[in-house]
Amino acid sequence: MTYSPGVLHELLAHAARQWPNRTALTCRGTSATYAELAAAAERVAASLAARGTRRGDRLLISAPASTLLPAVLFGAARAGVAFSLLHEQVRGGSLDHVLADSEPVLMVTGDDDVRRSAEAAGVPAVSVEDLAAGPGRDVTLPAPPLPVDPVCLIYTSGTTSLPKAVVSTHQQMLFAVRAIASVLEYRSDDVVYSPLPLSFDYGLYQVFLSATAGSNLVMGAPTEVGPSLVGNLVRANATVLPAVPAVAEALSALLRRRPKPAPALRL
Repeated sequence: MTYSPGVLHELLAHAARQWPNRTALTCRGTSATYAELAAAAERVAASLAARGTRRGDRLLISAPASTLLPAVLFGAARAGVAFSLLHEQVRGGSLDHVLADSEPVLMVTGDDDVRRSAEAAGVPAVSVEDLAAGPGRDVTLPAPPLPVDPVCLIYTSGTTSLPKAVVSTHQQMLFAVRAIASVLEYRSDDVVYSPLPLSFDYGLYQVFLSATAGSNLVMGAPTEVGPSLVGNLVRANATVLPAVPAVAEALSALLRRRPKPAPALRL
């Protein structure tokens, strides 16, 4: 990677300059170019600034995959707000714990149960669509965050105790992106089909790896790793499949049936 950004949202800004009209994201039949994604991220940053968020504040997100969801992540990064993307099954006591532990200034969700939990904790809630619509007026963005500022909180599963937040800075996340990209070498003509949720770290990193290379990220769902996997890969014209062991095993079993047409994966 010849370009070396210092903060996370610069990945998208660079991609929008390099490949403005190239498809960045596809999800459930809807697509967005890099220019459209960058514009949405700017509106999110302005929305957060208009709500009075400050550098170092936290944002909780509980929302299904969509072409607007990565805009929320990049927009929060630009606003200096650390985001935490929760799995949609985080409910009840686990959600109450995360709300208390992370002390967010805002919950982004379209789920009524999650909204009620947030509001009971004194945290206002807004939908992804409303946040990405912009503040409706001109807003001056704050100074960009520093590379050492926190940008992401990923909560552990809570298998052995209450979930704990793993805090990553811009610098740390970009180091990881560069390290992974140097090995996997995604290309600008790649279609990356990812059934991994963005709440899972490697699913999340597909957003950043794709932006680094100018690839088209097709956001699937964990439910699509069953019999429909091969068909989804073929329909997406996928060249890359990010795979945890369960996904790789499912694909191997399906390919033994010699499907026609077979997916054109290179990686």
